[in-house]
Amino acid sequence: MVFGMRVLLAFSALLTLFIGPAGVELHDQWSAVVVAGYAVHSLTLLAIASYRAGFWHGPLVYWIDIFWYGLIVYATGGSVSPFFSFFFFAIQATSFRHGFDAGAKLTLGAVGLVALSMLATQGLQLLHILLLRATFVLALGYMIAFWGGLAVDQRRRLALLRDVSKLSNPRF
Repeated sequence: MVFGMRVLLAFSALLTLFIGPAGVELHDQWSAVVVAGYAVHSLTLLAIASYRAGFWHGPLVYWIDIFWYGLIVYATGGSVSPFFSFFFFAIQATSFRHGFDAGAKLTLGAVGLVALSMLATQGLQLLHILLLRATFVLALGYMIAFWGGLAVDQRRRLALLRDVSKLSNPRF
């Protein structure tokens, strides 16, 4: 499901660029190329996952995702880019799969990339927007990582209870 949602995000970004470009400030002519590159990346991951049952992917895939999102935010104007909310997809997916620590680290990386992409496009001209977006990604990302960590812990506890209930040793 995560691979399919990644493809959906990529193609919705492409549609946004081509259908409604008036609301998206294109930083340079490579904006569509960057988003198309992310779409190809997403389709490749989906194809691998559908071909190989049980495709294992570690946190590195989500770090690559936030790199793409930072590049997309940079290419579409920085502070005015509507695509900065894509970072929450990667934070949520990694938190609910790998726990709080991975989600919190990814949140800090996402905040750094949001700040870097916005500083690269506007500099310090829109510092108030930069601080607002960075704080929003940090706060919401941390909450998502916390809840994802709780979900992972609960799954581990339920697996332990399931294993313990199968034991037939009365002394245990």
